[in-house]
Amino acid sequence: MTEDLQSPPASGERTPSGDDDAQLRSLGYQPELRRALGSLSSFALQFSTVCFSGAIVVAFLVGFGQVGPLSLWTFAGATALQVVVAFCIAELCSAYPLAGGVYQVVTRQAGKFLGWQVGWMIQIAHFASVGLGAVGLTPLICNWFGIENLSHWETVGMSGLIILATTLLNLLRVKLVALLNNFGVVAELLASGTIIIGCLAAFFVFGKPHQPLSFLFTDAGVVNGSVVLPLIFSCLLSAFIVSGFDVSGTAGEETHNASRSVPVMAVSANIVTLVIGSLVLFVLMLGISSVDGTLNSASPVKFILAPILGTPVATTIEVLAVLALFVNGMVVQLAGARVLWAQGRDGAFAGSRFLRKLSKDHVPVNGVLISGVIAFLFILYTAVFNVLAAILAVTWALSYAVAVAVGLRSRLKNGLPERAFRLRGGPFWYGLATIWSLALVGFLVYQDPVKVGFGTLGIVVIGVILYFTARGKAPAASS
Repeated sequence: MTEDLQSPPASGERTPSGDDDAQLRSLGYQPELRRALGSLSSFALQFSTVCFSGAIVVAFLVGFGQVGPLSLWTFAGATALQVVVAFCIAELCSAYPLAGGVYQVVTRQAGKFLGWQVGWMIQIAHFASVGLGAVGLTPLICNWFGIENLSHWETVGMSGLIILATTLLNLLRVKLVALLNNFGVVAELLASGTIIIGCLAAFFVFGKPHQPLSFLFTDAGVVNGSVVLPLIFSCLLSAFIVSGFDVSGTAGEETHNASRSVPVMAVSANIVTLVIGSLVLFVLMLGISSVDGTLNSASPVKFILAPILGTPVATTIEVLAVLALFVNGMVVQLAGARVLWAQGRDGAFAGSRFLRKLSKDHVPVNGVLISGVIAFLFILYTAVFNVLAAILAVTWALSYAVAVAVGLRSRLKNGLPERAFRLRGGPFWYGLATIWSLALVGFLVYQDPVKVGFGTLGIVVIGVILYFTARGKAPAASS
């Protein structure tokens, strides 16, 4: 699979913002947000959304607890399929480089009702992700201060403080948020790089004991009975780590040369994640000294790394991963607020004027505040990490399943507008992405039919009810 791009600009050349704004006007909108992001910032936004090191520190057992070392292969395979979805979403965002991402794509290609529902689900995915990150960070941060065995309400309270912090940061100018995001990317790369290079050097240069390669093709005694369902369920690790494919797209109206840079940087970030993530899991699996100890540890990655790299280095990696995951929450909340703002601009909610309010720095302040409140409400619904992870993954997967199915129909009918990023063999990849996304939804719901299944059904039903009862009047065209 390759992308067929038009001739790129000369090195360092940036398409004038006037060209971006002309394209925006051709799509029916006046420029309102501030274009302050370049290609590297677009890459950083997408890469921070994935945040592999932070996610694996808090969720290693989501995969390993199901099938042991075999989770390396389910992660690699599921992530490769997720990257296919990412390519399709990238082309769609290139066609419509607008705040709101796939909400805009589906609305323009399949009508207001379906577009509104996708926008609703993608918001839920963003806000559940913010809640998930806060819940995952809470025990790690508290453990640094010797606080263990948190009660439900202690977890809720600490997670709420983390959400408050990301909310306040998102009220800053987008350029400052992008700068903070760059620190998160550096932390992510340092953590992942230290794990990969440090472990490989320890194993093959300094002779530290490690598992044989054959260990990677076993379940290490984790599975009781058939391995089929556990293998399927272990895909959750990839599903909630490698998602949010249109996050950089939601910042399209704040990005220079968005039609080209957003899709290229988005797929690059996901491919880098596939490579780095698989390598990190590879060395972690080799480094496991005790399967039972890993399964019972409150911090399994630190438990694995401490004997190999030393406790100070393992602790430093955990700190970097926590910083990266905190920034991840900030970025995902930023994207969710932009989807809210985009729907407000379209009159998608009663009180849309409130939602589309911008600060003097062109930040959708009310969207940011509401996103923080909704993320906190998710924690009140359930502070169970696996349930939040599944709700996040299933709403994202369902949203993208609809988006790529709509994209498939549009590609077959040649219905997409001209775009800088074109996917060769598009219909095949869109078909594969649709099948995989729908299968993923089925896997995730089957894992926990009560909380995840009924939770997802409730989200869909609420979305339909809101569409018919709480929509505002569409504003006059602003072209």
